[in-house]
Amino acid sequence: MLICGLITGAAQAAERITGNEIIAQIIAQAKEQGQDVIPRLAGHKLFYPCKTKLSIAPKFEDWQTINVSCAQPYKWAIAVRADVMTPIIEPKKAKSRRQ
Repeated sequence: MLICGLITGAAQAAERITGNEIIAQIIAQAKEQGQDVIPRLAGHKLFYPCKTKLSIAPKFEDWQTINVSCAQPYKWAIAVRADVMTPIIEPKKAKSRRQ
């Protein structure tokens, strides 16, 4: 019985989601919405497995705080802080008038 429990535990650990996987999914989802973000989440951290697609959305009106949740097999949710990268807008060069 102990061996069976160890094998089951090892299989569940292999299914766990890493912080790096969540970071990649956050970046992809934000890009689809036209945002560049750098999530502040430890890549080595482990999360419960998720059999469904992760739900990823901004918590408020911007992407500084992002809700990440899973519905199955274990319902869980986390809030991830992120740096939102604003695009650098080059100043327009003034057109010189020639007379």
